[in-house]
Amino acid sequence: ATPQNAFFRVEINFSLQRHKKEEAALHRADASSSYICYNNMLEKAAPVPLDPFFDCSRFQIHSKEREKAAMHYIFCLIGKSACGKDTVYRKLLKDPRLDLTRLVTSTTRPIREGEQDGREYHFRTVDQFRRSLEEGKVLEYRVYDTVHGKWYYYTEIDGQIDLDKASCLLIGTVEMFVSLQKYLGRDKVIPLYLEVEDGERLSRALRRERKQKEPKYAELCRRFLADSRDFAPEKLREAGIDKIFDNSDSSACAEVIAAYILDCVSR
Repeated sequence: ATPQNAFFRVEINFSLQRHKKEEAALHRADASSSYICYNNMLEKAAPVPLDPFFDCSRFQIHSKEREKAAMHYIFCLIGKSACGKDTVYRKLLKDPRLDLTRLVTSTTRPIREGEQDGREYHFRTVDQFRRSLEEGKVLEYRVYDTVHGKWYYYTEIDGQIDLDKASCLLIGTVEMFVSLQKYLGRDKVIPLYLEVEDGERLSRALRRERKQKEPKYAELCRRFLADSRDFAPEKLREAGIDKIFDNSDSSACAEVIAAYILDCVSR
């Protein structure tokens, strides 16, 4: 067989009752026409000894098992402000069925009450962002001209993304989603768009802001209005985001998304 794929299942059927002609034919097999996968390296197969006790288990890699192991993705939670992304994010990471790793992005905005550096974001200074940008360590970034100055949000190239090992989950924007698809491939980055009715979303945002030591209501209003532009239906269609998850109930929403993720990784 020719090496059309990188991995083959080497199947050897020993039988002491085989006809001598079959044994002779097996001895004459041309080693250059068969291949094995060992330690992820494609090598020529050595002539197979006709020993019924020969252990060939180290050479057997089932193609379906290998394909299944390689099916890892980045799942990108996207949605307007105060739509419950953080809550769903935590529920999905805790779900043992999904085995997701967190992908934490960076920002220069001030840390909020209840947030923790390295959990919601890596909180950086503007100088740190500029240094990473100069060193070519920024995959993508966005800047928001807020009432408190410019806030940068960005994804660093820091080794967090390793789709050979596991699928990742992150919270992002439409722009981030598009940039990651360009960097990793459209089939490797899957959007999870959350939606909540605007009145409920505004109520959530107000409740969250009241808990801050220094509530920033002007910035809250700016973000709420900007969301209408940033997540306009035409923008979502252009980015290829057509599946929407209702997050009126975070537990129910997380369960629906979990089922969707399991379906994606098992295809």
